[in-house]
Amino acid sequence: MIPPTSVVRVDPMLPQEAGAVADLIRTIIAPLPYYNEQARHGEIAKHTATDLQRAIAGDPLSVAVARQDGRMVGFSVTRFDDFLIWIAWLGVLPDARRSGIARAILADIDRTASLRGCHKIWADSRTDNPAMAQLFPAAGYQRVATFERHWYGQDFFFWQKFVSGPERTACGSPGQAS
Repeated sequence: MIPPTSVVRVDPMLPQEAGAVADLIRTIIAPLPYYNEQARHGEIAKHTATDLQRAIAGDPLSVAVARQDGRMVGFSVTRFDDFLIWIAWLGVLPDARRSGIARAILADIDRTASLRGCHKIWADSRTDNPAMAQLFPAAGYQRVATFERHWYGQDFFFWQKFVSGPERTACGSPGQAS
């Protein structure tokens, strides 16, 4: 386990890191007990190196990597959608959990949501994942719904958090002329 006093750095994924981040995602998702086999397989298949490179080509802040002493220990994948940010994934290696890394990743998502001109962040978590059910409210998220038999036939909580961002122009994005 990483000492809780260690500094965690969260940065946007660089294009040349896509293979390593795809491996990190696979390493984190594959053993998760909260997801059925179909979900684990489907989610890993959606986050290949090519998919991650494509994501950051469209939005350089959409994939972030948490590092401790140079070691990749966590990640997030987010999507910009009409001035909302959707947290598609947030994951931390098992030996690095409970040391503030997920909180640091969420803080980075808050920061980048503001930079992207967004006013709200959405997320989901499995209803049987107690760590996330504690993390989201502690980070200021409100549980807004429970969806039964949703993705892959599993139950999910949905969360939201309002954030402040730069004023948007008439076109909607920060600093973009209309």
